[in-house]
Parts: sequence; C-alpha cells; structure tokens
Amino acid sequence: MSVKLSKTLIKAKQVEDYIKSNPGVRLKEICQKVSLPQATCFRLLATLVYLGKAAVVDHRYYWRSIDRIGIQAGWQITALATKFIGEKDFPVYIGVENYGQIIIVQVVPRINHPEDLEMLAETLPVNLSAMGLCWTAFQSPAEQTRMLKSVAYNGGTKFTLRDQLDLKQAINIIHQQGYALDDEEKELGTRCLAVPILQNEQAVAVLGISAQRDLLKRRQIKALKNQLTKLSDVISHII
Repeated sequence: MSVKLSKTLIKAKQVEDYIKSNPGVRLKEICQKVSLPQATCFRLLATLVYLGKAAVVDHRYYWRSIDRIGIQAGWQITALATKFIGEKDFPVYIGVENYGQIIIVQVVPRINHPEDLEMLAETLPVNLSAMGLCWTAFQSPAEQTRMLKSVAYNGGTKFTLRDQLDLKQAINIIHQQGYALDDEEKELGTRCLAVPILQNEQAVAVLGISAQRDLLKRRQIKALKNQLTKLSDVISHII
C-alpha cells in the first residue's frame, strides 16, 4: 500500500534547506529554486516566519538558529560577514560575556590571513576592548555594575580607562551613540570598533572589527558603524 506524501511539507523542507544554504535570499529566487508560484511561496514563508523558524529582514530571508552563536547560526554569520570582509578587508569577531569578560566565540578571517583566527577563544577584560565596553553599555544597570567590577588594572596602555567614574561615563556615551571604539586602549597602534547584537534592547553578543590605526581611520568610523549595525541587526534575527 503506497503512502501519499504531503507535497506542502516537502516544499517547506526544500525552502528550509535553500534558506540555510543561502542566507539573505529574496522571495523571487526562492520561488524559482523550489518551483513554487510566488503567492504560494510567500504564504509558506509567512507561515515559517510566524512559527519562528525563519526571519525576514529588508525582504531577505534567514533561517533562525536554535543554538545562539553555535554551529547553525555560525555558518550563516560567516556567509554574511564574508561579504562585509570582501568590501572592507577587516576581520570580523563575535564575542559574548563569560565570567565578567568577553570571549571571542567566532572569527571570520580575511582571505589569506589565517593569523586572524588566533583571536578565537581569546578573553578580553571589559576596559581593554571596545567589545567589552559595548557589551556592558547595553546591559541592565545591575549587570553594568557587575561587569565594571571586573576591570583589569594590569595590561593595556596609557589610554586604557581604569577609573570607575570614567568607565561609567564611557558606557553612557557608547549607549547613546550605538557603538564603542577602542583607540589604542588595548594595544598601541590598533583600533577596534564594536556594535551590540541586540534582543529586547539588551546585548546578547557583540560584533567587532579591528585593524592597525593607519588602516582603520577615524574618518571611516561612522560608515563602518552603520554597516556593522545593519549586519548585527540581521544576526539578531537568526540567533
């Protein structure tokens, strides 16, 4: 006795597989690849978004991860960040809080620069990195107080913030402007730019880039911040 299969579920699985392999794909392309009429495909996608399986940002579709910054989300982030790197040639880092410090959980390196991967699993004190200050700036007041208690008094440079009042003022400014800039505070000659990855107005991770000062110039900061914010907004929908 033959079993009649659900064509809708088969198509839904095809849509899932295609979005996972091509994060940021548009409706028209999905319709073409899975051979569905546009109206039918749109209803299917709208259902997947409603169920929390997929996300749509600026008319582009992404598959939501069930594991935060894990394998499923990680390769989608890699695909998105690779496009950014191709245009700007800066390595991209993802960091999360771990026992009062920021740990780098994902690195998307520049082409032919395997040394960028050396940052993977590095831990950064709050006051020695833009990523640490950015994370702290987008937390609750109680969490900010906890994070600021873990500041490093060793290491850094003459530009490193160590005073609690200075750090509180810095995170207020960071929250207002939407990004943090480490200008030789961790290491002389280097800059790091970081933006939060937000959910419910709190950072669940931070997105950052770094380079030598002569490559990451101050006049680039605003444009780079805007591009990183767009990228972080997409990432916030898939984790």
